[in-house]
Amino acid sequence: MRNQSLLNTLGAATCAAALLIAIPATASQAPAQPPATPTVAPAQPDMPKAAAVTHASANADARFVMQAWEGGAIEVAKGKLAAQKGTHEAVKQFGQKMVDDHSKVNDELKSIAGGKHITVADETPKSPAHATLAKLEKLEGAAFDRAYVEDQIRDHEKTIALFEREAKTGKDSELKAFAEKTLPALKEHLTMAQDLKTKVAKGATN
Repeated sequence: MRNQSLLNTLGAATCAAALLIAIPATASQAPAQPPATPTVAPAQPDMPKAAAVTHASANADARFVMQAWEGGAIEVAKGKLAAQKGTHEAVKQFGQKMVDDHSKVNDELKSIAGGKHITVADETPKSPAHATLAKLEKLEGAAFDRAYVEDQIRDHEKTIALFEREAKTGKDSELKAFAEKTLPALKEHLTMAQDLKTKVAKGATN
């Protein structure tokens, strides 16, 4: 009887020891939790869409100012040359008119641009049109008259297209109104140049 009690006690102790060993082992085998994935905020654009559209529109208006200014400045330079070198009296008169008209247009454009913090150069810009100006400077007599008139037709066709685009699609109301107001004079210049071509072709000097 005593021996049986001892065996029972030893058996209970053995079971308890086994439980103590099994518990930490089970805990150590628990699967590790994966590290938390950091949340990355979506990249934000540099400027809102509406602001980007406004910026693009402002750039388009600024490009119009620069192109119109450069075109006007070169017309003044060519006009001065025609007033000095023209053989046909009508060429001389047309050249002086280009000096007067385009000087006024550029003065107005410069004033508008200043109010919008758009800077235009005070001197004649070094544009590709300078190559044409250089060629005209080398010509004399009737050859100069013909070349100048042909150049004026091409130049005014391009200028009219530039001003029509601004008048239709420009976003700045003041520049748009300026383009609309200036177009009739530009179209008159083109008509005058086309008529002058006929006069020059006839060879008369008056």
